[in-house]
Amino acid sequence: MLNVHRLQTNGPKLVIGKGHKDGKDSVVLVMIDRFSRVNITRKITSKTAYAVNHFFVELRQKLGKNAYYHIFKTITSDSGSEFSELTRVYDYVFYTDPYSPWERGSNEINNRFLRKEITKGQAINDYSSAQIIATNNWMNHYPRVLFNGRSAMDVYCKAFYQEMSRSHQPIINWSVLFISA
Repeated sequence: MLNVHRLQTNGPKLVIGKGHKDGKDSVVLVMIDRFSRVNITRKITSKTAYAVNHFFVELRQKLGKNAYYHIFKTITSDSGSEFSELTRVYDYVFYTDPYSPWERGSNEINNRFLRKEITKGQAINDYSSAQIIATNNWMNHYPRVLFNGRSAMDVYCKAFYQEMSRSHQPIINWSVLFISA
């Protein structure tokens, strides 16, 4: 299998959440920018390929096609069935090897942060989208040793604006990634 760790730039990593047997519980979709470790979390309706793809279709509409493909250069996910149809919404999709958490180490670390606020075993339906976004904001602004005390958001913003100015691209409204429900 391809070593996607080196190829991947941005993308979804894992859907977390305790679903009920009837499958009607929401889950949290977690995405991590590999360079800055910035997190994007969203509450989605279910742990299904349809719900994951629907999220990406809506995000592409909000950002605009050019900005969407500029921000998400590739998508790397685990091999869960909820990610099985990502190629329907994106061309550059890679999958990690099954049972290989070291291929998505940033995701594992960020999930520990997320679990401080969203307790394991607790139904995601018990949390509002606003609570999940607030937790995401806290995670993104938390100082990181890796970045000499700067936050993931500091690193992301600096890199994002440098890239936009170098490519002479208009500044896109990437904030919808972090504030919209």
